[in-house]
Amino acid sequence: MGVFTIRRNLAAVLAALGAMVVAGSAAQADHAEYRFPLPGATSTEGIASGAGTTFYASDLFAGDIFRGDIRTGQVEKFIDNPPGRNALGLRVDLAKRLLFAAGGFD
Repeated sequence: MGVFTIRRNLAAVLAALGAMVVAGSAAQADHAEYRFPLPGATSTEGIASGAGTTFYASDLFAGDIFRGDIRTGQVEKFIDNPPGRNALGLRVDLAKRLLFAAGGFD
């Protein structure tokens, strides 16, 4: 392999790395317009989409479930679980109008 081939390969690798750095920086942008603070939550965990623009999110350690609207950005506590309960993950069954929450630690 000649010096010219090595330099050309090195230039191609450096160009690819440079493109990845630029793409990575764009992917890590702030995106504050897509953040929905959950009032009083300290350890958000699961999220599931509901009907229309509704979403549900859970607080891992408090076990509370929040309901929000992606369009308006409004979020409210939907289920106030008793102390000691956890909510690890969420799933919505739109056909049966059910929200499933996975429990956690004992």
